[in-house]
Amino acid sequence: MTAIWEIDDGEEEVPGLDADGRPDPAYAARLGLIRAPFPRRALSVLIDVVVYLLVQLPLWLFAMPLVFLYLSGSLSLYGFVTHPSFLLAAIMAGATVLLTLVLGIVQFVLHGRKGTTIGKSVFGLRSVHVAKLGRPGFWRVVLRSIIVAASGLVVVGPLVMVLSPLWDSERRGRGWHDHATRVWLIDVRGGLDPYDDKRMRVARKAAEAAEIAERPGLPSLATSAASGTAPEYRPAARVSAGVLGVARTHADDDAPPVGLPDTVAPSPATARDAAPQVVLGVPTNLRGAPPERPTPRMPDRVESEPAPSAPSSVAPPPIPQASPPQPSPQPEATPPQPGLTPPAPEAASPDASVPPAPPVPPRPPAPPEGVLVLDTGQRIRVAGRVLLGRDPQARADIGDARLIAIPDDTRSISKTHLSLRVTELGVELSDLGSTNGTEIERDGQSAVVAPGAPVLAARGDTVRFGDRTFVIHLSTTDRLA
Repeated sequence: MTAIWEIDDGEEEVPGLDADGRPDPAYAARLGLIRAPFPRRALSVLIDVVVYLLVQLPLWLFAMPLVFLYLSGSLSLYGFVTHPSFLLAAIMAGATVLLTLVLGIVQFVLHGRKGTTIGKSVFGLRSVHVAKLGRPGFWRVVLRSIIVAASGLVVVGPLVMVLSPLWDSERRGRGWHDHATRVWLIDVRGGLDPYDDKRMRVARKAAEAAEIAERPGLPSLATSAASGTAPEYRPAARVSAGVLGVARTHADDDAPPVGLPDTVAPSPATARDAAPQVVLGVPTNLRGAPPERPTPRMPDRVESEPAPSAPSSVAPPPIPQASPPQPSPQPEATPPQPGLTPPAPEAASPDASVPPAPPVPPRPPAPPEGVLVLDTGQRIRVAGRVLLGRDPQARADIGDARLIAIPDDTRSISKTHLSLRVTELGVELSDLGSTNGTEIERDGQSAVVAPGAPVLAARGDTVRFGDRTFVIHLSTTDRLA
């Protein structure tokens, strides 16, 4: 049974606190928050004071001279009221009071909800709650102003209060009034703006998520594929097939021969039934150097033979061909004798004079492909290099890539958000400096992809870019249409 004190009271969990519940400056530094520089902080206060004094000008220019005359005794009360400038002085005094009231409310509301005032906006400063790193709150700002005003009761009080940020033990530039109200002034020009919700959300996830290990270097083709052993690089070797491949290790007694032996005697059946195939000009049935074929000596002239008296079934022997073939003299044709049947021509024997068909090169393997399943259920087949974004554009540093536009009404996806490349090991992702970043979710844990650093995602990983997501499915059978 759950005790009553174990029920969740709905309190918001505040990240970035140490074991004692105090704000951790290291956590704020990981987010990218930078304390406000003291000179700009002093100038922002000066701007707020100058704006306040400008609002008081109507009172001091039109009302206070008449008041001084009355206080000095130059005017009686009746003369003060009936003075020609009394109406103008009253209007200007009322306008000054109204403007001061409006200015004070605007300054307090902006400071409490947005962490800024007129002076802080000019110099790029913001006030935040030191623990929640959010808006400080209206009443905290009011209390802070009351403390600063109360320091004026002492002669050097305002000066000490202004210089107190220099003595901050946490080195965060917080004064005594900041410590009393748990307020911290930060620089949004040089660091992160905590009032940018999207950037703050990405920064918190990056600070809290575990770092993704860098992509391991791929071994060479000659690396041993034995399981259970760490990959060890070995240079590529040339195997007996004549192409670069994997040079596997063998024992001394079972090592296969490398290279071509001197002679290989083909079997009679192979020599009789199969014609030699020529690859790169060398017959496959001859592993050594092809023997030189003797060139027959041709007679100087060919005499015609007398016509035979009877038909002969034996065809004249073929004239031997030289290698390379040379033109040879043909015997004079003998006219057929009357009443005799000319001999039938002998069928052409399979000879090396007919060149064999060239070998068909092997078909290159199809590149690896993958399927991206978007959060809307849409399936996108990808292969090679792909650029995703709201309106992706080609980049010279990436080269040829397929551009895929992802609809996004909230504009949380950058125009060219990320690039991915399908490999045999998975999908290589790279964030291209997007506004809202890229994350990989695996087994309930998420990790932020650092801009420009390629990360290898596996099958089943969920990739979040902006407010959209997709799940990676690797495919070895599907092909792009």
